[in-house]
Amino acid sequence: AIDLAVSQEPYDRRDSTRRPFLFGFLLGIGIRIPVSHNVRLFAELDYQFLFSDLFYMPFYGQLGIEYVF
Repeated sequence: AIDLAVSQEPYDRRDSTRRPFLFGFLLGIGIRIPVSHNVRLFAELDYQFLFSDLFYMPFYGQLGIEYVF
């Protein structure tokens, strides 16, 4: 996926310069495990690569339960 982030806050609070947006790529892998007809468990791991020198977390994940109706 293409990852875009729009800045609302100044890059440096002492300076009014704003970075209008960050551009990068988002790659991920995941799994869904059916528990019943309407319920599934899922796990996902994502890698975020931004073309920026700002701090960000390149890896993050999710665990959860989905209910399909």
